[in-house]
Amino acid sequence: MTKESAKIKRLEALLAKKNEKEKAASAKIKKLEASIMAKDKSSKKWKDKYKELKKESKAKDTELKKTSFESEHDGGIVRLAFTPVKGHSFWAEVIALAVCMYIRMGCGFRSIVNGLELFNDFLGGALGVIPSHQTIENWLLKAGIVEYLDSCNKFRGTESEFSINL
Repeated sequence: MTKESAKIKRLEALLAKKNEKEKAASAKIKKLEASIMAKDKSSKKWKDKYKELKKESKAKDTELKKTSFESEHDGGIVRLAFTPVKGHSFWAEVIALAVCMYIRMGCGFRSIVNGLELFNDFLGGALGVIPSHQTIENWLLKAGIVEYLDSCNKFRGTESEFSINL
């Protein structure tokens, strides 16, 4: 072998080593890129989760604002919270107040509406929309209270005995 062929072989060996080093470096680069992509996906996932929780929090805050009322009364802030009832457009407290006014005070349906309007004015509109007399009557019919009280009124003034088994 000549000197030139030995040089060529050495250069070929160096070139092969260089190619191996380049392959190893490109493999490391690919691994690093993959880990960066995984971290990016993970951070994107957490960012999406954060955005989702933030939206839920805003939705809860707006729901709370819809169901609560703040007003200043005698130098302090009074906060009223109302409980929404699924399937109804009125709060549980408004329904309970209307039913109590009917049972305890013996008010008629239109009188209950007037009483609720009075409460609403006193509370600065906290009750929102006032139910109509027909809506109140429907609540009481659905609960069976109207039939119960009507049957009780039939026996007033008589010496009949009336019992209810619950």
